[in-house]
Amino acid sequence: MTITITEQSKKILSRIISVIMLMELLDTTVLNTALPQIAHSLNVNPVSLKEVLTVYFLSLGIFIPVSGWVADYFGEKKSMLAAIILFTLSSLACGLAVNLPMLVGFRLLQGVGGAFLMPIGRQILIRVFPDSLDRIKAMAKINTITLLGLLMGPIVGGALTTYANWRWIFFINIPTGILGLLLLYYYLPQIREVTKYRFDIIGFILIGLALGSLLFLMDILIDNRIAPSWKLFLLTLAACCLILYILHARKHPQPLISLKLFHQGNFGSASACSFLSRLTTSTHPFLVPLLLQTGYGFTAFHSGLYQVPVIFSTLISFQFIPKLHKKYHPHDLLVFASCMVVFIFCSFTLQAFYLIPALLIIQQLLMGFFLPIQTALMNSQAYQNLHDVYLSQGSAFYSGVIQVSGSFGIASAALVIIGIIGPNDLGHQVPLVVFKIIFIVQSLYALLAAYLFHKSYLPEKNSL
Repeated sequence: MTITITEQSKKILSRIISVIMLMELLDTTVLNTALPQIAHSLNVNPVSLKEVLTVYFLSLGIFIPVSGWVADYFGEKKSMLAAIILFTLSSLACGLAVNLPMLVGFRLLQGVGGAFLMPIGRQILIRVFPDSLDRIKAMAKINTITLLGLLMGPIVGGALTTYANWRWIFFINIPTGILGLLLLYYYLPQIREVTKYRFDIIGFILIGLALGSLLFLMDILIDNRIAPSWKLFLLTLAACCLILYILHARKHPQPLISLKLFHQGNFGSASACSFLSRLTTSTHPFLVPLLLQTGYGFTAFHSGLYQVPVIFSTLISFQFIPKLHKKYHPHDLLVFASCMVVFIFCSFTLQAFYLIPALLIIQQLLMGFFLPIQTALMNSQAYQNLHDVYLSQGSAFYSGVIQVSGSFGIASAALVIIGIIGPNDLGHQVPLVVFKIIFIVQSLYALLAAYLFHKSYLPEKNSL
C-alpha cells in the first residue's frame, strides 16, 4: 500500500529519517574510542566496560524482530515517534549515569529504541517511495548514511572525548532526537490502517534467544578467558531455538516472522546473498586500519585519515547511482558492482607486501564508490515484489540480517587471524603475513554472493 504525499515532503522525510538513522548508527561505534575516559570517570576497569558495548548489540538483536509487529499493531508513525523518544531519553540517561550498572541499564534501553529506528525507518521509506528508481535513490541515501556512520563513529567519539567530555557522546543525540521527533510528527502522515493481531510471545522468545546467543557468541568467540564449553553451549542454544522456531512458525497462524516471507519475490535469495556479502564488506573498516596500525606502525589518527577517500567517494557514488540505474539493468549493475567489490577487497593484499600510499588511496576511493552501489541495489531488490502484508516482517528480518552479518564478519576475520598465528601469539601486533592471506580469504564470501546474485536473482520485469 502506498500513500499520497508531495515530492517536497518525500525529500524532507528521506533526509529526516537518514539523519535519525545516522544518530543510531553512530552509537554502535562511537563509544570504542571513549572507553578509557569513561572507565576513569566511573572508576572502573576499562575491560569491564565491554558490557556497555555488548548489552547494546544484544538488545538490538533481540528486539529488531519485534519491530515488524510493533509497526503493524501501532502503525509506522506512532512506532517511529515512540522509538525516537525512547532512544533520546535513554541517551540523556546514559550521559547522566554515575556508575557502571546505571550506564549498562540505560544502554540496554537505548538499544531497544535503536532496534526499532532502523527497520521502521526503512519500512517508511519503502512505502513513501514505491517506484523502483525512487526507491533506489532512497536506499542509496540510507546506505551512504550507514557507511558514514561506521566510518565517522570513532572520529566523532574521539573528538568529543578529547575536546569536550565523554558524556557528550550521548548528549549530542538529544537535539537531533527532538528535532527529528518534531519534523516527523509534522511531515509524516499515518501511512496506513493498523493491523492488530496477537503478539507471538513464543516466537519472540525463541528468536530472541537465538539471535542473542549468536551475537553474544560472536562477542566472546576469541576471548581465551571464556571456556570453549560455554561457546559450544551458546551455539547449540542458538541452533535449537532456530529449529524450534521453524517448527513453531509452521503451525502458528500469525508468527512473528512468517516463513512465507522467504518465498516472496527475491527476498529469500537477497537476504542470503546480503548476509554473505556483508561478511566480507563489514570487515573493511576493521582490517585496513588494523593493517596500517599493527603492520606499519601508523597511529589511530593517521590510519583514520585513509578513511577520508572512502567517505569522499561514497558521497560521489550517491550522485551517480540514479544515472547508472537508468542506463544499465539493475541486475547487471548489481552483479558488476559485486564483482568489483570482490576485486578491490582482494587487491588490499598487495599492501601487505609493500605499502604504497597512492595505491591505497585509489583502492579506498574505488571501494567507497562501488560498495554503496552494490548495497543500494541489493537492499532495494530485496523488497522487490514483496507483498504489502509482509513488508513489516521483511524490514525487521532484513535489519536483523545486517546486524548479525556485521558481527559474524568481524568474528570470522578474527578467527582467520588466530588460525594463522595461533591464540598464544595474539598480542598487540599482527604480522604482515596475516594480511597477505586474510583479505583473500574474507573476499570468498562476497565472491560466492556475486555468483549467487548472477544465478538466483530474479530481476524485476519492468525495471529500467
